[in-house]
Amino acid sequence: TAAVSFLIKVPLEKDALYLSDLKPLKSFAHGGPNYDRDYGGEVAQIGDRVYPKCVMVCPEPSPDGTHGQVVYALPQEKGPLTLHAEVGIEETAKTNGSAVFMVQTAASPDGPWETLYTSPTMRGGAEPAAVKVPLGAAKYLRLYTTDAGDGINSDHALWGSARLKW
Repeated sequence: TAAVSFLIKVPLEKDALYLSDLKPLKSFAHGGPNYDRDYGGEVAQIGDRVYPKCVMVCPEPSPDGTHGQVVYALPQEKGPLTLHAEVGIEETAKTNGSAVFMVQTAASPDGPWETLYTSPTMRGGAEPAAVKVPLGAAKYLRLYTTDAGDGINSDHALWGSARLKW
């Protein structure tokens, strides 16, 4: 008897700008944000999908509440942008971990932030959720994660293939 399994490597798009290739203006995350790797430094995965390009933003307790964030200045020369990603709890967390993912924009890197997308609570072991959010004329983008209100244990919040398209 033999068991067979397979992984789906998410293909890269030539006409996209991947967030892991941009330098963030600021960030706050448990262990710092990870780019193009999982929490342990290996190739990142949600379910059976492998992400060669990704941003991991694990929530961390702070005086402002338990969250993680990465803030980017958006390139203005490209015209209106749309954020595309697949979000979920990275595979090394197994069935542990939970997070809520938010896409926020602002005219200043310090906000105030407008929330354009909020995911349902994503749990370890679940398939990723596709995100497609038009960003309009925003100047700044914030990827924001919370611990879903139940603590940060194994909250390996992954933004798989997080990219901007115009």
